[in-house]
Amino acid sequence: MDEGTTPPPEPKPVSTQPEPATPPEPTSPPTPGPASTPTSGQTAALPPTPEPKPVAEPPTSAPESNIAPEPTPPPNLEEGLSPTPKPTLPAQPTPAPEPSPTPITSTKPELPLKPETGAAPELAKKILLVDDDSSFTQLYAAVFSSVGFNYSVASTGVEALEKAKIEKPDLILLDIMMPDINGLEVLKRLKANPETNHTPVWMITNLAEQIDQETAADLGAAGYLVKSAYAPKQVCAKISAFFAGVTDRP
Repeated sequence: MDEGTTPPPEPKPVSTQPEPATPPEPTSPPTPGPASTPTSGQTAALPPTPEPKPVAEPPTSAPESNIAPEPTPPPNLEEGLSPTPKPTLPAQPTPAPEPSPTPITSTKPELPLKPETGAAPELAKKILLVDDDSSFTQLYAAVFSSVGFNYSVASTGVEALEKAKIEKPDLILLDIMMPDINGLEVLKRLKANPETNHTPVWMITNLAEQIDQETAADLGAAGYLVKSAYAPKQVCAKISAFFAGVTDRP
């Protein structure tokens, strides 16, 4: 050998006798504590890994659609389907007609309607209207009827004299301008006859001269009215006041 070289170690003799087995030491249950870090050469015992439970998959739903569902068509009546019958309401009973009231008739004489002014007379008064103008007499006849006066019409002087004696009116309305006998002449004959001289006479004419009014007053006229100055209702009001005794002249 060279100097300075270390000789290799001699090999130890290998024993062929088996080594006696060492009995295992009793182990105590592990005390829970903080986990210790395994040292080198030791393998840490890992807890058993739990098997994963199967996850239930959510049911697969049909994809939503933006298309509105088609409406269900109505049943086809021609295919044998009958419509649903509607409930029938009970018929209303027809009410019996009410009996018509029996009109009540009075045996008392009817009083005339009250005019615009003056008191209504106790009984209907009768007026004799003397004028040859038919439109004038028709107008006054309608107003007399609405007020409640009885009236008669004469279109000539001769007819006026006859009706004045027969009918004995409560008032005579006498026109002056007439075809056969002038109204002033008729007035003169009425006052000359004992059967008619008490009947009041009012002249109703278109003549508005003062001389005509004075002549009529001298012959016995109780009043003088100009046609254009008074409406028919105003004349009726004056007549009603005269009949009620409110005034003796229009």
